[in-house]
Amino acid sequence: MTVIVATLFVISAFLSNNLVLLTEAFITDQCGVLDEIPGDIRTQAPWTAAIFYRNTPQDTFVYQAAGIIISPTTVLTVFPGVHGKLPKKVKGKYSIQNPANTLIAAGIDDGNLENSDKHSQFTQVTFVEPYMGVEDQDKEYHFALLHLKTPFDLTSPYVRHLCIEELGPGNTKPQHLNSTTTLLLQGGFAKYKIKTEDNQTAWGARMKIQRIEVKSGYDCVQSYEHYYNSDFPIGMFCAQLPESAVSSDHDHSCLLHGSAIVRKNKDNQWYLVGLTALIRGRKGGLCRNDTVYFNARLSYSLEWIRRSLRCSPFSFSCGDGGCTSLEAVCNSVPNCVDESDEEERFCQANNRCEGNTPHQCNLFSEKCIGRDSVCDGRYVLKRLSAKSTPL
Repeated sequence: MTVIVATLFVISAFLSNNLVLLTEAFITDQCGVLDEIPGDIRTQAPWTAAIFYRNTPQDTFVYQAAGIIISPTTVLTVFPGVHGKLPKKVKGKYSIQNPANTLIAAGIDDGNLENSDKHSQFTQVTFVEPYMGVEDQDKEYHFALLHLKTPFDLTSPYVRHLCIEELGPGNTKPQHLNSTTTLLLQGGFAKYKIKTEDNQTAWGARMKIQRIEVKSGYDCVQSYEHYYNSDFPIGMFCAQLPESAVSSDHDHSCLLHGSAIVRKNKDNQWYLVGLTALIRGRKGGLCRNDTVYFNARLSYSLEWIRRSLRCSPFSFSCGDGGCTSLEAVCNSVPNCVDESDEEERFCQANNRCEGNTPHQCNLFSEKCIGRDSVCDGRYVLKRLSAKSTPL
């Protein structure tokens, strides 16, 4: 694991000057194209990324969720709850995970990093960008983009990027989902039991792909409203295993959050239809035959993704369409016209300062100062200032 992380710093520094427009170019290039190698599941859904996290630099990375590669430097995923609030029944302070303790892996089929091979790729995260819009329809989840320090090599059959409706070739419009006419595949990582060296039971994750069918109508809506005690979200759809896929030897392991629902167009390119956001009817890591996967379509967040791809990975996407330096984000000085770089929930969630020095100088600063030092006329950091227009 040490070798994996160490090699990430060997990448040439010139990449930072050439990737700003690279991500947007890739979104309309050869997205969603497979070069399948028989018997290797990784090449059947090569846009699948695994997100690993550790609480401190001394801890071991553990599997957190699946993500979807949508550009060389951008991974899309879904987090529980809404931006700025913790999910129901979860106590504590809402925060955005520390990018320094986040690792993204692609070209792997197992949640154990030790099982990676020469086709696997790894990268660290520059910053995590949650969707900051406030919609009544998504109280249980929100999208997030993970911007990567080094780009994935998308020429490998093991690591590719997925097309997004309205952003892909020909600006493909979202397709109406019908259980009888739409072939959908769900791919990501599934939860399964493993035996440890001391013969204890633990949970692992492995890659899995399955065919699913859209379930619409009253049963879908009623199921959601009963289980989550809220109105059925706009832009969400239900999916289940087709009856033909259920058998006595069926693999009942649950595909986990962030799994991609994809479809193929007439040109044999695969498009993202939605991300698995919620799962009803799982127990002990297993899904019943009637388990319902609630999947979120991008819909209202498409423009946010488009803006972010223009700026990724070394700039922050302003809500007005511009880009600003990451070092100028959350520094108490608005740089975006709409001041989205100082969005209160986002800055508070990234603030890792505590106690007598609760003010963090910017998004990445390890420097913490007291509130009485803010706007006191003295510069604290080079180029970035705690001296600014009074708060």
